[in-house]
Amino acid sequence: SVFIKLIPEKTDDIIYLSYTEDGTDPQEPKENGFKYTGPIEFTPIDGLEKVIKIRFTAFDKAGNYSKDDTVYSFILDKKPPEDIEVYGIPETGISKDSLKISFVTFEGTIYYEMTSDGTIPAIPTKKSDIYSTPIRLDGKENQEITYNILAIAIDEMGNISNIQKVYTVTIDKKAPDPPEKPDIIIDG
Repeated sequence: SVFIKLIPEKTDDIIYLSYTEDGTDPQEPKENGFKYTGPIEFTPIDGLEKVIKIRFTAFDKAGNYSKDDTVYSFILDKKPPEDIEVYGIPETGISKDSLKISFVTFEGTIYYEMTSDGTIPAIPTKKSDIYSTPIRLDGKENQEITYNILAIAIDEMGNISNIQKVYTVTIDKKAPDPPEKPDIIIDG
């Protein structure tokens, strides 16, 4: 939660305020606001981004009011980054050639974990490798190597994208075994 606390310039001044939680400008607090009695709590909602706008004015004992028309705004952001887009994985998930795998996100930093022994990688965290350039998968000569990659995006507020799936790619540089010798059957 976020708490907004207003402090009058003089202790006997009274503050009136108005606010919105949908990003629209709040009404003029002198006519349409309410008397401030203590900190106001705003609670973020998981999965959403909320724009809070607030205006306030102070009244003294004589009935004079401050004429500040400033609208203050802030964002409560609990909205995760959009899902990561992945490029470079063939439809079959198998290639005999080296590949470059690319990740794209429109907000945040991409973190990933990768294994090359067929096991499922750990869930990425801020301690995982940071994606900055395409990941090159070369495989090994005369071997079939299966890579599993798991990636997430984390935005500036610490919101984490959905984990879509483990991406599996096999670099197969192993030639198949030759067929067995044929059976020769003589008929008649």
